[in-house]
Formats: sequence, C-alpha cells, structure tokens
Amino acid sequence: MKRQAFTVLLCWSVFAAATAAGAAAQTADASPTFSKDVAPLLYRSCVTCHRSGGVAPMPLVTYQDTRPWAKAIKQQVSTRMMPPWGADMSGAPLGAHPPPARLALAVGNEGAGLSTEVRAAAAQLVAIPIAAEVESLNAAVAAGILLHALRA
Repeated sequence: MKRQAFTVLLCWSVFAAATAAGAAAQTADASPTFSKDVAPLLYRSCVTCHRSGGVAPMPLVTYQDTRPWAKAIKQQVSTRMMPPWGADMSGAPLGAHPPPARLALAVGNEGAGLSTEVRAAAAQLVAIPIAAEVESLNAAVAAGILLHALRA
C-alpha cells in the first residue's frame, strides 16, 4: 500500500513538474525576440532611412546596431517623433491632421519628391495646397511653409 501511494505521488510530482516546465517553455517562447518581433517593425518603418548610407544618423539593421538606441527609439516612437511625416503632393492637405507635439519632417526634391521607400515609411503625408497652374514648390520654400504651419 505504501509503495502504491508512493508511485501515485511520484506520478503526480512528475506530471506537475512536466506541466510547470511546459508552462515555462511557453512563457519563454512568448518573450519577444529581435528576429521575430523587432526586426519586422524596423524593416517596415525605419530601415528605409536608418541604414548604412541612409539619411538617418545611425543604422538600425541588426541587433547590435539597434540595442544601444533602444531607450531613444522608445522615446521617439512614444512621442510620435518617429516615423517622420512626409511632404508629398499626394498627401492630405496641410491642416487636415493635427501634428504631434514633436515631429520629424521628410522633404523630397522638387522634381521627384520623396522616394517611394520614404513615402511608404512615413507616418503621415501632408501636402501644401497650391494653385492648379503651379507644378511644384522649391523644396526649401515648401519646408519653410510646412515647418511654420506645423509648429507646436
């Protein structure tokens, strides 16, 4: 009888340990990883500018590139400073969306405007309403108008 009770107790102990180990493994699997969770976001919204040779001040392509900037990235994204807004003739009319308190603005060149990649990565596209007969504005003039209109 003692032997049978011991066997039952041992089986329950093994079952409980296996269940706890399975739960711990599931918890470990649920932890975010750079490859599964962070890199797709960076590649969709940041790497267009944040790459070697890009317009941003630092690359955010690998874990080693990104880790030192984690706190700054969190702050920039939570205050909606990043991703930037883009100035593009196909954007919403200036004033259609209230700007965040802090804002980065990407302005393209007069001929081609923003690159397709920057346009796709922008959080919001804004346009300056202009007369139909005006083809485009000088990029510096457009930047000045937008910065003045979007100032907080």
